[in-house]
Amino acid sequence: TTMAHPAGETVTISVRRPIDDPVFVAGTFSEPQWEPLELSSKMVDTEPDEEGLVSTEYLFYRELKLSPGQYQYRFREGASGPWFHDEAVKHGTLKPFFPDVASSRNPSEADKLLATTAAGEGGLVNNYLTVGPSED
Repeated sequence: TTMAHPAGETVTISVRRPIDDPVFVAGTFSEPQWEPLELSSKMVDTEPDEEGLVSTEYLFYRELKLSPGQYQYRFREGASGPWFHDEAVKHGTLKPFFPDVASSRNPSEADKLLATTAAGEGGLVNNYLTVGPSED
């Protein structure tokens, strides 16, 4: 029998981009939350297009050890560039996850910050990630 690791499981977060500019990921899985982490990159071939042509793009990725639970994250172009999300992955705005923050009478500064970050300036969209319990 294999022992389950209480530390959680290794999850790879990745996104494909046409250019090799630095990409960061920020989310609720880091300590502190929403701390931008730089992604590694490697050149990969795209799927063939309608004419069967294959071009190259860049796969940005980072492995994270995550405990079971729900996480949210988004990507950033460079250390101070615009935020974006991966259209190919489950995504949506964060507000439903933080009903208690807006309604609580005395939210902490951290809660306020998280709610603001979560709701996003200009309604940013986040990717969702659900890590299930490790199954053998």
